[in-house]
Amino acid sequence: MNTDNRLYFTFPGGARRAVTLSFDDGTVHDRRLVEAFNRHGLKATFNLVPGRFGRDGVVSRDEVATLYAGHEIASHGWMHLNLDRLDPYRRLAEIRDGRAALEDLLGRPVRGFASPYGAHGDAAVDAMREAGVAYARTAGSSNDARWPVPDLLRWTQVSHERRALPLVEGALAKDGWGGTLNALALWGHGYEFEGRWDDLEALCSALGGREGVWYCTNIELADYAVACASVVSTLDGTVVRNLSATAVHASWGPDHGGGEGAVSFTLAPGQALDLRTLGTAGSSSAPPHPDPVVRILVSTTERTDSTETAEGGSPAGEAGERSEPEGVSRHSSPVARHSGAGVGPRLCWPGFRRKAVTFSYDDGVRNDRRLVELLNRHGLRGTFNLNSGKLSADDAGDDAWNVRAREVASLYAGHEVAVHGLRHESWNVTLPAVAAADIARDRLALEALAGHPVEGSAYPCGGHSKGPAADSALRALGIVHARVVASRDDFAVPADFLDWNPTMHHSRSDAADLARRFLDAADAAAAEPSLFYVWGHSYEFRTEEDWAKMDALCALFGGRDDVWAATNVEICRYVLAFRALRGSLDGRILENPTAIPLWLVAGGRPVVLKPGERLA
Repeated sequence: MNTDNRLYFTFPGGARRAVTLSFDDGTVHDRRLVEAFNRHGLKATFNLVPGRFGRDGVVSRDEVATLYAGHEIASHGWMHLNLDRLDPYRRLAEIRDGRAALEDLLGRPVRGFASPYGAHGDAAVDAMREAGVAYARTAGSSNDARWPVPDLLRWTQVSHERRALPLVEGALAKDGWGGTLNALALWGHGYEFEGRWDDLEALCSALGGREGVWYCTNIELADYAVACASVVSTLDGTVVRNLSATAVHASWGPDHGGGEGAVSFTLAPGQALDLRTLGTAGSSSAPPHPDPVVRILVSTTERTDSTETAEGGSPAGEAGERSEPEGVSRHSSPVARHSGAGVGPRLCWPGFRRKAVTFSYDDGVRNDRRLVELLNRHGLRGTFNLNSGKLSADDAGDDAWNVRAREVASLYAGHEVAVHGLRHESWNVTLPAVAAADIARDRLALEALAGHPVEGSAYPCGGHSKGPAADSALRALGIVHARVVASRDDFAVPADFLDWNPTMHHSRSDAADLARRFLDAADAAAAEPSLFYVWGHSYEFRTEEDWAKMDALCALFGGRDDVWAATNVEICRYVLAFRALRGSLDGRILENPTAIPLWLVAGGRPVVLKPGERLA
């Protein structure tokens, strides 16, 4: 295929146009709106004020669930108060109380919000973010249907319904430019149709029944944007991976993703795909590309569910049996249940372990061959941070200082390959654009050698490269973790994976003692489990005594059922998946929107929360 091909996102079914409606206040006029929308195949979001249920002209609490079935229910505040005029306590309470009341009524998360009176100042947006709102609609009109919007917490939709008809044809035209997606998002109030019901019918007739248009609610549109943003790829865009629990639809081709020769395909949750394997037309049925993160975590699900109890306890059955661990909830249904009110979930490593170990080694020197063999022998996993510009030529001998370029994929199989700068030059003592180019060139070269996305890094020249320029470049180039050299002597999971301090360098004199302290420590009742992180350079193993010490350190971790051995990126992606959990305001309902299964203790019970699963 043309080397200029690239991926362009589409909406479900390959649509490049979407229609979503949003109506406020929950007045009795909504009954007629719902009937009209259903008749024309439209979907809408209804923003309700639970503190007003049952008042004159407002729907009753008892009819909410059935009246709005098939549509989205979002919050419009507890009592429809102007957020910009409230003190901080009352502002947050207005948002939280409205959301909590609707969740209690419906028994499911309510994540959308429409600002009463359109009040949308900075303090109001901060309160929405604190209350866990997924999107917040303003009361303005942008007259711009391009999707996605810059900020879902400041979503100014295209138009009020009164001014929508002249915009319909342009926004829903079949052809776009540059792969543009259009989302015609309209808003209004049901009571405004009083005396003008013919306008409602005209609007529905203009919007409904169109081919190639996705009819969706506000939250479906917002969540789809998040899912698209969860797709990662090699820097050249040829190998992609969907890290969300939502299927993502796209087109691969040379002409804005929709021209002659373009291929439409669906990237399933957790699927990785080499786009170069696609055909030249039609829908893709290409096999998944080997995935170094999701694949390993999913296979861990199969291995640990049948052998481990919560908190890393004893096996539940003999090898090969599929007996259930006592007290562990496993669910094939989309909703899992747990006991306990308002108890936040506690993350465990896969298999309900509370401890994990990972290694990180820099520069890609010849001693990596012996180090990889040692790690493999003990069943341990590491991240190898390489300088692609310093790798030895393919015809170099084994005595060359750096490993050969052609052996990268085979040598580091089962481990992670990460960026360390093209030629090991500091990223923060040069221009930001030069640093970004160095990171990009190293990533492109390593991805070509490894054959999969490279998402990790270690700062060349250690902590001297950690700074604003490097940080912004790493984020822009899709790097999700970056190690510094300063050890912290603790077992904490980092708050910022782009500023990741290891536990220790392998050469410290009391390394074995620190490892034993980690392994012998009682499990803390913390939100996140503990992590032992070792870093270094394999050229530092200069004598057989050095290798023997490293062998003894690895032997402390190897073969233990209560320790998860993982690469840096597996640790990072797993924790980020946990931090992406969403659910109800009181914590009783949780949803896993990622493609990565999570092992949790929720409501006092151990539960495996599978991709896309809801825990209630």
